[in-house]
Amino acid sequence: MQTLLVLLNVAIIISPANALLSAESAKTIQGQSPRFNATYESTIQNGKNFDLLGINYSGVDYFNQINFTSKLASSGLTYMNNKPNDITFTPTRKGATTAQATDSNGDIFGPDSVAERTTGSITADWYYTTTAGSESLLNATQKAQTFCELAIAGVVPYIKVGGPIILKTSYGDPISQNYPDSTIAITKNPQNKFNIELNDPVCYASPSLTYATGVYDPGTPLKFNPAAGFIPQATIANNFPTMGGDGLFFNLVVAGVNVQAPGITWSATSTPSASNVTATVAAEKSILSSASNLNYRANTMVMVTLRGPVASSFEIGATAPKFTGATTIKVTGTDTSVTPNRVVASYQFQIKNWYVTRSTVNGLLTTQTAWCSGLGSYRIPTASELTTATGLGWTGITTTNNYQRIVGASLFGEWGPVYAYSKTYGGIAEFYGTSYWTSSKVGSSLFYVNNLGTISAGSTSFNAPVACRSI
Repeated sequence: MQTLLVLLNVAIIISPANALLSAESAKTIQGQSPRFNATYESTIQNGKNFDLLGINYSGVDYFNQINFTSKLASSGLTYMNNKPNDITFTPTRKGATTAQATDSNGDIFGPDSVAERTTGSITADWYYTTTAGSESLLNATQKAQTFCELAIAGVVPYIKVGGPIILKTSYGDPISQNYPDSTIAITKNPQNKFNIELNDPVCYASPSLTYATGVYDPGTPLKFNPAAGFIPQATIANNFPTMGGDGLFFNLVVAGVNVQAPGITWSATSTPSASNVTATVAAEKSILSSASNLNYRANTMVMVTLRGPVASSFEIGATAPKFTGATTIKVTGTDTSVTPNRVVASYQFQIKNWYVTRSTVNGLLTTQTAWCSGLGSYRIPTASELTTATGLGWTGITTTNNYQRIVGASLFGEWGPVYAYSKTYGGIAEFYGTSYWTSSKVGSSLFYVNNLGTISAGSTSFNAPVACRSI
């Protein structure tokens, strides 16, 4: 009898009304859509790097610059020899965590919680920033050029992955949230950018390249490119320039970093610190664009200007500080937008000889010799110190009567026509002359050298400017 009563009680509890309640509870609970947290949504809307999108390179997924740079550093790739087509990649993504996204219903974010809106909506490709500040895709021709060739054109390529995505949970209703979505004030696609950071980002040191092709080209492609300048060498002492004068300047052509980017600063230091030869460096337009065949590109070029001893006047009796000797100058580009600050480019060269000019003053060889001697520690240079040429009985290191662009061989061979740096062309150097006296002669022929490195014969009554060389 007791058993029968228990069964009757159970039957009463499971009534039709209670059965209806159980059925309703089995339905999906209505709630709010999942959302990225405020930081991530701000990242998306402000176009910053969204680290749930990445690239797969050489079979490995990369979601941040540090890890990708580390991989590239061990790849053997160089700016000089490699091109964008040598770096192949595909877009990839990873799921969100509860630290990155939230769901008011407590639903779970799985490994596939970040998905494409539609098949192929997340893409990865090569881009660059134009000088006007807009973003542009690399075309097929650009992808086939080396990074240094692109730097000459002012192009700094980077990889961008991005596109419309869906944030979804494993359960819940609604189960997903679109990005972008104007109803939640997100109007931009998530994206992540990857710079190409390889070793040795300085491609060229470029003085005036007027008269750099043809007979002026030494034919040493690993040292000099007549369309771009001198190529950095493994030994600092072999880098351009080795000879200097106040106000002479050149461009560094830099790959892999936009030299104008916010937070990028440039500096130059001299060793020994007591040296009286220094340099200034700035990411600004160089006047060489009007005096050479290398067009200035704001995104990839910085201008380095030498400063050092000058004459107290251009009159007889003038003096000049003694050149303190071989000076190593290091130019450094630093990214100050990150902590700790990070060096993005550096270039070193050693000034071994210094020239002080008498500006526009022409004079007899005897007069100019006296002016140089009066400076204190300077003298008239020989023909071979101004040019590499052979001519009129004088034997230089090259066979034709003109300079060739060779580091360490001669003043004009390094710098080209020195008038290109003068105030006439907007510079600050006092190198105005087109021909300069030398102390060299063969027989009764007194030699002077013009800005093309050509040796010519002058007489005792001939007037020419002078650039005095340090002793």
